[in-house]
Formats: sequence, structure tokens, C-alpha cells
Amino acid sequence: MRLRARLAALAALAAITLAGCVRLDTVNTFYADDTFSQHLIFAISPEAAKQLSAQGGIDVAEMLSTITTDPALAAVEKKYPGQVTLVDYSDGELKGIELTVDRLPLAEFNATASKVSQGLGASATVERDGDTFVVTMSADGAADLAAMGITPSTISLVENAIDFRIVYAFPGLVTEANVGTVEGKTVTIALGDLASATKIRIVAGATSQIDWGPIIKWSLIVLGTIIIVGGATALVLQDVRRRRRTLLPPPVAGGSSSVGLIEPEVSPDEPTDRQ
Repeated sequence: MRLRARLAALAALAAITLAGCVRLDTVNTFYADDTFSQHLIFAISPEAAKQLSAQGGIDVAEMLSTITTDPALAAVEKKYPGQVTLVDYSDGELKGIELTVDRLPLAEFNATASKVSQGLGASATVERDGDTFVVTMSADGAADLAAMGITPSTISLVENAIDFRIVYAFPGLVTEANVGTVEGKTVTIALGDLASATKIRIVAGATSQIDWGPIIKWSLIVLGTIIIVGGATALVLQDVRRRRRTLLPPPVAGGSSSVGLIEPEVSPDEPTDRQ
């Protein structure tokens, strides 16, 4: 089923369900040695699943069964024992699946791991191009959604009702992303991003890089703090020195308590030895 149809169903679902009844959370991490890890959770409450079936004609149980019984996914689990785990997920009323993939070759992302995301209404591929990773996601555009009467305000309802995010993390900095929120080496895609784009493209460094942005930011903050504190300290010291100043003349070398007193003159004829 195409993504626009799923979004239409979710839009209808959002209008009659409370927030937090659906969760779709995916974190994809790519490494410089051309491997990747993935953690995916898809869960929905029984009531929401029932309403989704009634409003959008989507059988959630059948969809999950298709994913869990996918022969290609089973083959990868057998090929990489202990590195691919697909289990039932439960969190309160939310029931679904949880997929964990640990350091598989990059080729397996396109061949198998993305099948899960594809089954949930979106597909993605990733390619290594020299020193960069290029991620491409297919999505049905806003024009298709508008044709079905789904407006930006409706999408906002969906976003409020669904706990949704797709994260891509890379060893290097993200240099291009036509949607989502970029933070150094990661891109976070929201549901509204999928609804507004016909094609999503992300380009990021495939080798380890230092994210200088936060370092420079905090360095400037620390430097500014030092300047402010140092300036305040200098003003305090100047004030203390002013308070300690005195108009008395400086002490004579050797120190004498008679500094400033006039000694009586002694006549040359007057004996100096007083006995």
C-alpha cells in the first residue's frame, strides 16, 4: 500500500484517537567501515488498530505478520546469527514489533532491513559514494495528499496523535538534507516531512569527522564567561585598592614610630651625655 494511502488512514485515525496510540520510531546508524545498525519500533493500541482498519481499511495484524514472516528477513537472521532480532513489542496498551540490527554490511540495508520500513509505508536506500553516504527515501508528495483532502492542519493532527520519528546518524557531518532537522551528524525526520516531500535525499560524511559547531559554541560561551567574570573581578580589585589608599606619607626605611616628628636641635657646646 502506498504511503499516501497510509497517511490518509492515519489522518482519519488522528481525528478520533488520543495522542500516543501509535508509535513508529526508527534509528539508523551508519559506520565508516560500511556497516550499519538499526533499531525500529512499530506499535499501536488495539483500539487504534480497530479504528485504523475501519477508517483506512488497513489490517494492522496482517501487516505485522507480513513483516515478521518475510523470508528475506529470516534469511538474514540465519546468515548473521545474533545480529538480527525481531521480537514482539509491548508498552502498556501499545503492541507491535521491535527490530534490532547490529553492524550488518551496508548492502543488507537495501536488500533486507529497509523491507520493514517499506512494509510500514516508506522505503529507503543508502549508497557509499567516495567519502559520503547518500540516503534516498521515497515518499508520496503533498500534491497527492491534497487531492485526498488532507491539509497541513490535518497532518498536524496526525503528528500530535502519533509518536513518530526516523533518525539517520553518520560518522561524518550531514552536508545535505532537503527535509528534517539536522544536528551535526544526525538528521531527524518527522511525519510532516514525509508528507511534504516527493523525494528525500540526505548526504553525509562517511568517515569520522569532528563536529566543530558545538565545540565552537561552548568555547565562545566559556570565553565570554571568562571575560565577564574577569572584568568583574578587575573592577572589584580596583575598588579594594581605592579603599586602601591613605594620605599619610610613606614610612621611612628602618621604620620608626617618630616619623613625622620634629627632633629638638642640640647645641654643639651642650653636653650630649646626660648623667
